[in-house]
Amino acid sequence: MTRTGATRTPLEAVQEFVRSYNAHDKQANHATVSHEFVRYGSVTGWQPMGYESYKEIFDPFLKAFPDFHWEVTNLVPAGAWVAAEVIESATFADDYHFRPDMIIKATGKSYVCHYAIFFKVNDGLITEYHFYEDPTFATQLGIDMESIEMDT
Repeated sequence: MTRTGATRTPLEAVQEFVRSYNAHDKQANHATVSHEFVRYGSVTGWQPMGYESYKEIFDPFLKAFPDFHWEVTNLVPAGAWVAAEVIESATFADDYHFRPDMIIKATGKSYVCHYAIFFKVNDGLITEYHFYEDPTFATQLGIDMESIEMDT
């Protein structure tokens, strides 16, 4: 039986986040994340992405990359923080509606990237997520600026 909310340890919260992400289970995934959630990463220029924005990217990403999967190679809990090393793989099968005004055309190519992610967990829910990305993501997928459509 999976524990929920405040009964989860930080490690259990991250394990459930990964399990639900790999299962493409949006409802279960969002149940692991606090409404005060903030995501940081280079894709946003290290500017915070809040809970509502995080929720909005889930479906478009999984539509574009339907075979998306994280293989966890390391999980290291340290108090409220859990460090994760993952190998992410997927195929760019459908256009990615990254934002309402930005569409990245599908290339049909696959990628395998190594990422480091630091999760902060309070009361059994993930409150912060620091995502250190693999810079080869776009290159592996054959994405260039001409493949990005801006809808203005």
